[in-house]
Parts: sequence; C-alpha cells; structure tokens
Amino acid sequence: MKTIVVTGATSGIGLAIVKKLVERKDRVIALGRNRDTCEKAYREVSQTPLDNLTFLPCELSLQKEVKKVAKEIQKLISESGLDVLINNAAAVPKSRILTEEGIELQFAVNHLAPFLLTHLLLPLLRQNKGIIITTSSRSHYKSHLDFNNIMMEKHYFILTMYGRTKLCNTIFTYEFNRRYKKEDMIAYALDPGMVKTGIGRKRTNRFIAWVWETYTKKGQEPIEVAHHYLDLIDNPKHFEEPYYYKYGKFIQPADYAKRQDVATQLWDISLSMTKMKDFG
Repeated sequence: MKTIVVTGATSGIGLAIVKKLVERKDRVIALGRNRDTCEKAYREVSQTPLDNLTFLPCELSLQKEVKKVAKEIQKLISESGLDVLINNAAAVPKSRILTEEGIELQFAVNHLAPFLLTHLLLPLLRQNKGIIITTSSRSHYKSHLDFNNIMMEKHYFILTMYGRTKLCNTIFTYEFNRRYKKEDMIAYALDPGMVKTGIGRKRTNRFIAWVWETYTKKGQEPIEVAHHYLDLIDNPKHFEEPYYYKYGKFIQPADYAKRQDVATQLWDISLSMTKMKDFG
C-alpha cells in the first residue's frame, strides 16, 4: 500500500485517479477547491466511510491555503511518509484574474501551487524516496517564458497563459531532477493528451469553453488515462531523461523546457513569489 496525495481530485482526471487508487487499497489524500466539492467527490467514490481516503479542501490559488493544507497532510502521514505527490490541479479562468495575494490565477494554481506544495511536502517525500507527477500538456511545445512579463500583465490571452504554465510544469520537473534525483527522488511531467474534462469550461468564458469542448470532443474519458499515472507509480523509477511521459511512453519535451538557464531563472522567481529562501 502506497500513500499518495492528489490535487485537483474532485473531478476529471484527478477524481478518476482517486477511484483507481482507492480501489486497489492505496492510502489517498485528495485535495479539492472547497468542502462542498470534496463531499460530492467522496460520495462519488464511496457512499460509506473509507479508512484509506481523506478529502481535504484547499483553494490552491492562495499560498496561505497551500501552507495550511500541507500542515494537515503532515499531521495525517508524519509516520508513514509520502510515496507519491500528483500535482494535477489546474485553472483556466474567463479573463486575467488576480488572486487576493496579487498573483495571476493560472500562474498561481498551475505553477506556484505545485512548486510550493512539493517544497512543503518534501520531508515526507524524502522519507519514502518519493515520486512527483505533475500534469503537463502538449501546449507547452509552442510556449516560451517572458521573464519581464511573467504574469502576462501585457497582451494577456487565456490559452497563451495556460501553455506557459504547462511549460513551467515541465521546466520544474527537469530542474527538480537536476537537484534531487541524487536522493533517489524523481519527478515526471505527464501529458494526458486529449481528455474529456471540464477544466476549460468551469471558470472560463464562452469562447474558451467552445474551443475546449471542440478540442476535447474526440478525447478519452478521464478513467481511460488514469492508468498512465498508475504506470509511473508502479514501474521502476526512470532516472534518465526524458522525464516527460505520454500514452505510456517517455518522450522528449520541447528543447526549451530542458534549458537549465531558463529553469534557474524560473526557480528563483518562484522562490521569490512564494517567499521562500530555498527549496527543501
């Protein structure tokens, strides 16, 4: 039995992963945006209480909430440690929105939240030489970062920002491995491909919702792609490049995503934006 944390766990891919993990008796801590969505998701997994499933509400766009939930997780599994962290949550808003902490919503949820949560749970991951899986996207291939416009104050477009945050996920994966694979921990970026999920319809405008619906119409159901996450959890750790996983295979991400100079700059900016002096 493994101990696994899953974010974005109340719908779509995240909920499908939770169902699979609970079914095979892993210990699962699942994060959702609020108590109502968590309770609804729990009922969808099981109508009766389960010893191996805990749902915790957390608004990942807010760093204070990420820090709070990390403390709750630490209390729950301080003895067992953490085998796997699945950073799956993502947001696609209807326009450029700043959180109450002054950070663009997609950058906050899609990049800074997994960056911060991984840091806060690193002691638990170290206990078990754990695995980090972060959900990326093929949209990262056409993306580049503008460090003078990192939150797109200028020329904002929802899907451009989404692609950049998915690029950040892949950059983070490579930089984490440069720093920590010597400790037998490993990070992967997983591209689930086209999946019929509601992420592009939840908080977004009609145009983006239409684009998302059209794009994913022929996609797979979430339960069909959940097994790719389990593949990475169950198979022997893959310590050599590439660390980008799609449809059951390791493939090369964009060359830009592997650049160490870009990774160092993003890492330093992320430390500053999360008010950390160092990572782990």
